[in-house]
Amino acid sequence: MAKVETITIPLETYKCLREHLIKANELFKSLGAIGSVKAPKQSPRETKKQGIDRYKKLIESGQRGTKPDYLKK
Repeated sequence: MAKVETITIPLETYKCLREHLIKANELFKSLGAIGSVKAPKQSPRETKKQGIDRYKKLIESGQRGTKPDYLKK
């Protein structure tokens, strides 16, 4: 078991530390880091039928297919 030690600090230093702690807490709350951390919902995966329908619609509309940005040079 860890030994607990106490120290005394001036009241001015205590108030300064308290203000910094409050500001840091507000900052973390604004970022959503405190409390229940939830991962963003994943979009549902496209089914095979939905993919086929999407390609049929593209073919029927006559739109030209393009490469994804990461494949373009």
